[in-house]
Amino acid sequence: MTRLNEKERTLLALRFYENKSGTETAALLGIEEWAAHKRTTRALEKLRKIFTKRGIVSTTAVLAGAISANSVQAAPVALAKSVTAMAIAKGATASVSTLTLIKGALKIMAWTKAKTAIVTGVAVILAVGMATSITAVHHKHTAASKAVLTEAGQGAYGLYIHFGSATFANPGEKGAIPASRFVPASLNVQSWAHSAKQAGMTFAVLTAKHESGFCLWDSPNYSYDVGSSPFKGDIIGDFIAACKAEGIAPGVHYSIPDQFNEGAVRYKGAVSRAYFDLIKKHVTELHTLYPDLRMQIFDLSERLSQEQFDELRGTVKQLNPQCIVWGTGPGQSPNHDSDTVISTWMWAPNASLNAAQSLSQHHQRSQAAGKAFVLNVAPDRTGLIPDAQLAVLTQVK
Repeated sequence: MTRLNEKERTLLALRFYENKSGTETAALLGIEEWAAHKRTTRALEKLRKIFTKRGIVSTTAVLAGAISANSVQAAPVALAKSVTAMAIAKGATASVSTLTLIKGALKIMAWTKAKTAIVTGVAVILAVGMATSITAVHHKHTAASKAVLTEAGQGAYGLYIHFGSATFANPGEKGAIPASRFVPASLNVQSWAHSAKQAGMTFAVLTAKHESGFCLWDSPNYSYDVGSSPFKGDIIGDFIAACKAEGIAPGVHYSIPDQFNEGAVRYKGAVSRAYFDLIKKHVTELHTLYPDLRMQIFDLSERLSQEQFDELRGTVKQLNPQCIVWGTGPGQSPNHDSDTVISTWMWAPNASLNAAQSLSQHHQRSQAAGKAFVLNVAPDRTGLIPDAQLAVLTQVK
């Protein structure tokens, strides 16, 4: 049996991480199942010491449970998504690299259908020996994102995408549009990201929740979202992947005014404790499920107290340190301007187009002020951006 040093094991683990296949790695490691079990036990103990030293409380139980569940073919994907929140709920004060260790190990477990002991062993070895490599692979677009997105804005140019239940409203219709009507026939988020890239933009922001209160992700114990509609799919996850494929940074918009949860779209007035708790729940879900988000915009955040806004910003930064947070109220980073290519924000059948020259001038004023500029398009009921709107983007470019 070939004896491997720490560096060689690390390189083999990296090959497994990149190829998403354990067969070749298992052969190269040259160990049998019993040896993998033994190595897993040693690695888990090493992880326990690392986590204890770095301040993550009770992580041993989390990892032990994860490995045990993996061995009986439970749901490691769910574990991978929730482990960060679990660690934070238990009082974690770890750095991003530590949390990435845990998520990286569990993701690797999820990538194979075999779920054998040797895969578990390699996954844990990876978690012990490859904090830097995991971070580099998992966030390979981070450097590019940082170059175009800063807390100051620095004149960045991006695409706003307003899409949700209101897209399916009839002219003049008031009140919440039933989730049952959210049925985009030809949804193509890849075309959204490609349009942003073609327009010379460096980021794109999707309305994860707009003023209707409808969420574009499946939010647990929430009745007004994609999961409650006939549409089946991960819109936000696919949107993030599409942005990464185009080399642009993905972001989400979250409206504070909320017709569904507040009974009306309220542009003024304090946010109640009960509603704020829901907002924080949503934000925690978004940045736990989607750690590749690089921008979070809270729209009409002037309704939040400074303490509430700081709490939301802290939640985002704790779960997703690479993400920047923009608000619209005083002291809440009002460092961006926005405009729309049509006369509304969401698609409407009678919406007219705004002049490209006027939009371009607005963009130039934002650049001169050192602000980012986000130009909105509104996909129609098919889920596609109409050609007339794309033509305006081209003219502005």
